[in-house]
Amino acid sequence: MYLPSPTGISVSSREALFAAVFVVLAGAAIYLSLGTGQVTGMAVALTGNQSNVTVSVAETTSVTLTPDSYNFSGVTVGSTNFSDNPALNLIIENSGSTNITNIYAHPNTLESEQDNPLGTGLPGEYAAGRFLWMQNGTSDMYHVGYLSWNITQDAGGKPTGLNTGFTGPGEESWGFYRNHTGDYIWAMNSSTNGYCNESDVTLRMKNETDSGAGSNRDLSIQSERVDYDMGADGTEGSEWAMLNSPATEGPLKGHYVATHQSCEKFYVFRFDSEGIFPVTGNNPQYIYSGNLVPGESFSGDVGLSMPEGIPAGDLNSTILTIYASPS
Repeated sequence: MYLPSPTGISVSSREALFAAVFVVLAGAAIYLSLGTGQVTGMAVALTGNQSNVTVSVAETTSVTLTPDSYNFSGVTVGSTNFSDNPALNLIIENSGSTNITNIYAHPNTLESEQDNPLGTGLPGEYAAGRFLWMQNGTSDMYHVGYLSWNITQDAGGKPTGLNTGFTGPGEESWGFYRNHTGDYIWAMNSSTNGYCNESDVTLRMKNETDSGAGSNRDLSIQSERVDYDMGADGTEGSEWAMLNSPATEGPLKGHYVATHQSCEKFYVFRFDSEGIFPVTGNNPQYIYSGNLVPGESFSGDVGLSMPEGIPAGDLNSTILTIYASPS
């Protein structure tokens, strides 16, 4: 069972685009706000026994999260709190004085999991944020920021029975995308230059979960796989190539997918549309894209999906930052 333990909210301020932050598994609350400009009050005609009172309110963009942290303890591998427990509620309130819009979420998964944790047996090598899911009140649950690593360099070479189906000259890597529903085998083919952040890169994934060495791991069968094509549907970057729109099929349906130049990993997310992977197309996905006036709030759900094969102990804490823009 998941045991969320929300704590109180602390507040600070700075002049900058604002962000509200809460910590997964370790700690503290943070929220930033900014204020510039003024709204001028209207003058009032006076009689002798009256005094004119005017008030100007500074333009302050700020948001408050409730709760400011989540502590998931005693989590069982191969489980989720999506259905057996209600997913945890996250309330995002416009606590400033300006309207806000285009609210999105950015976890620091990439910063807190810089090296491949597979095979280490160390829970602290895994970022807590990679197992966090979120929804915006109307959608299904999606990864906030999931990182999948290759097993190409592990002893034993390819998983038994794996046929990637690639015929090009590029380098190949492979691994398993994992969530509470099971493991999905994948393979990636680099560009002719040996990099996976270029336009001729394809991430290929089996549609069905893997059940072990006897599974059908033939990715050459087109009807049993999905190809996430960074050339036809994506954009090259200096370090990552990324789909311009959320995937429309397969295990990663509804997510943006980004492949790293090293071919060692790929990143999966939904609501980080203006973060480290800015969406270049016209299909950004926000937690909230309406006009949220001061004092109003909306809520979404946060959940945890813990795959099998994660070592027991405390994972590396993740900070989830909620950003928005004045509207």
